[in-house]
Amino acid sequence: MLMHCDHHLVLQSPERTLDALDLMDDFYLNLLDWGSSNVLVITLGNTVYFWDASDSSTSKLVTIDDDNGPVTSVSWALDGRHIAIGLNKSEVQLQDSASNRQLRTLRGCH
Repeated sequence: MLMHCDHHLVLQSPERTLDALDLMDDFYLNLLDWGSSNVLVITLGNTVYFWDASDSSTSKLVTIDDDNGPVTSVSWALDGRHIAIGLNKSEVQLQDSASNRQLRTLRGCH
């Protein structure tokens, strides 16, 4: 069912549902982010995944070991290619999503 609201259509039910069983329920964590290339980056446990909205495919970016984790936040760069992964030890890992490669680690970040 669709409703009209100030000349915009508003869906009354979800178009898709993403099952994220291991998503931590913590108000202070930022564990998913929608990128400019229509890809969602999401953290489940200590693993960061991609979900591509165009074909509903998923792929793994990286798993953070217990010594460096847990992941506390993820964020796409505006270029839609690079991702910042915030870790519990005040570190941020910068990842290249195309090559699944870590570019650098910034330490002492908040």
